[in-house]
Formats: sequence, C-alpha cells, structure tokens
Amino acid sequence: MTSIPRFRPDFEAYNPDGSINIIPTSTILENPYITYYNRNDGEGTNLNGTAYVEIDIVSGLKFRSAGTINSANSTADRSLTSSEYSTKVWDNTLNYAAVLGDHDIVAVVGQSIEEYDFKTQSAYGSGFPDEEVLINIGSASSVGGDSDQ
Repeated sequence: MTSIPRFRPDFEAYNPDGSINIIPTSTILENPYITYYNRNDGEGTNLNGTAYVEIDIVSGLKFRSAGTINSANSTADRSLTSSEYSTKVWDNTLNYAAVLGDHDIVAVVGQSIEEYDFKTQSAYGSGFPDEEVLINIGSASSVGGDSDQ
C-alpha cells in the first residue's frame, strides 16, 4: 500500500456517482483502494529431486549414475498467466582409486547431460469498467496475449 502516504487526503475516495475516484496526474498516482484491488493472485508448485545408484565394479573402481529433476509451474489469476519449466540432469562418473606402494592413483571420468524446457502463456487486459466485479479478461476494453516455448 505504498500509494497511501502519497495520496492527497483532500481527494475523495469515490466520485459523486459512487465510482472510484481516479486522479489523472502526470505521476500516475493511484487511489489506494484501487491499489488494494489491483492485485494478481496466483499459485504454483515446485518439485525438486535427485536419485542415484552407485556400483562397486571391482576393487577401487566405482560407477555412479545420478538423475536430478527440477520442475515448477505457476498461474496468476488477473493477468491469466501460466508458466512451467523443468530441468533434467543426468550425470555418470567412473572413479578409480588405488594405492601402489607409496603412490595414490586416482582417476575420474564423467559425463553429464542437461535438458531445460520453459513454456509460458499470458493474456492481459486494461480498461476494466469496474475494479471490483467486472475484472475478468472479457470485461476489459483492450486485451492482448503472448506465448513462448
């Protein structure tokens, strides 16, 4: 509610006809009541996980394979935004460790594969006739949207 301290107290919150008082200024100062209702509620989920297997092939030689997934999606109500992303990683390593007399021998060979996906869709509107009830995208006087993959 950062607009409350900047909103002049001599301006009425409502116009005589009962509509919300929108003050036309060059600084785009918004009525705090509109700021309160001009929000974009949303929700989302996240999944993060890693699993691995490690096998002793022979003495001193180990193979390890690990898979990781990070996935998330979210939606926002007022702007009708939906996005999801996922990252998948698969790592493989072969480790060799041995002691020969006074010498330690260690060798590692590895390989990694990563895949990233991102999708988003949005629709937006402006010029809503009523900031309390008619706030669905169909009530806007101007609408638009985009999609990325």
